[in-house]
Amino acid sequence: MQPFTSPTAPPSAQVPPGSRRRSTAKVVALVLAVWVALVGGGAAVAGVAVTLPGLIAQVEQPQTSSPVDGTQRQPDTGSGQVGGNDSGTGSSSGSGSDTGTQTKLEVDAPSEGVVFIEATTSEGAAAGTGMVLTSDGYVLTNYHVVAGSSAVQVTIADTGTTYTAAVVGDDSTRDVALLKLSGASGLQTVTIDDDAVGVGDTVVALGNANGEKALVPAAGSVTGLDQSLQVSSESPWGTTENLSGMIETNAGAVPGDSGGPMYDDEGEVIGITTAGSTSEGVSYAVPIATAMKIVNQITSGDESGTVRIGPAGYLGISTNNTTSSRSGGLVISSVATDGPAAAAGIAAGDVLVSFNGTQITSTTNAAEIIRETEPGQKVKVSWIDSSTGTTKTATVTMGSSPLA
Repeated sequence: MQPFTSPTAPPSAQVPPGSRRRSTAKVVALVLAVWVALVGGGAAVAGVAVTLPGLIAQVEQPQTSSPVDGTQRQPDTGSGQVGGNDSGTGSSSGSGSDTGTQTKLEVDAPSEGVVFIEATTSEGAAAGTGMVLTSDGYVLTNYHVVAGSSAVQVTIADTGTTYTAAVVGDDSTRDVALLKLSGASGLQTVTIDDDAVGVGDTVVALGNANGEKALVPAAGSVTGLDQSLQVSSESPWGTTENLSGMIETNAGAVPGDSGGPMYDDEGEVIGITTAGSTSEGVSYAVPIATAMKIVNQITSGDESGTVRIGPAGYLGISTNNTTSSRSGGLVISSVATDGPAAAAGIAAGDVLVSFNGTQITSTTNAAEIIRETEPGQKVKVSWIDSSTGTTKTATVTMGSSPLA
């Protein structure tokens, strides 16, 4: 696959006279899950700070168990229901004007190349949106839409044809993921914008509103550029995420819109709808130029920086985030019978105290540090045997994580 041509990143907007920075606001990501939290799966945005749950739509009631080692994914905790109260507080920074109510405008929102995404997780299913980039089935979406998923199904909005999808690569710090549809050909694609984006530009978010597999447009205008946000996340890979360089609009995006296109008035994609607040009438998008640079890095095989290509490392343990009162490590709640941890002799009830040179404490995100490893990598692990109270150490060969 040839690298995509990335449009020039839009310049920062000039702050209109009389404009003011947004103060405290409640923002959520737009993924739908029978519940909604993160835009796409479970994450909050950070930067200069708006706390956003995702705009993902969940299909089943999320459970309360906590994941560890990428064997489970925490449900999003924000409120993505239309008309509901968004969770989290914070503020955003960047150039632009404050927003009012959603603007209703006549704009072009083409359905060609837009897809519905359903990701299977340990808690049920999360619903979001995506965009077809190539006729053979490369699809762009938010990472939080597929984070922690064990299977992904993608349905073409215009035809109803459903494909199995694999996560080719991602940059979780930018909330961008690239999928590949199995056996796809002759697909229609979205059109990528290559013009500069400015405050006041007309936009429309189009997506899988509330996970109902129906495309619903939400019109508005750009109210700020280069926004920095803090997103609180229920993903197993981290509790918060910092997103910067975001486009702010007053388009009324809702849960399920995560990963979908934010169009300009020419029907060209200027960004990926990622987070928003129904009560504040604000939504945020990852600029398409930023997303396409990540896509090009993934397709060229460049796994550097924060980009991951292919599966992460896998140890095969889960915890309930319970800390041992004596050692300070994490109590292991379950061990996969065929995983590297079981092969090393680690059992449920043991306490993980060190992994790959990192001491495990009450503030350590074990799932995150495990995900930073590669399949086949040899890693030193230390744990306290619950049956003897002795500390054991072994070098394990990491497996391949079944989760995105």
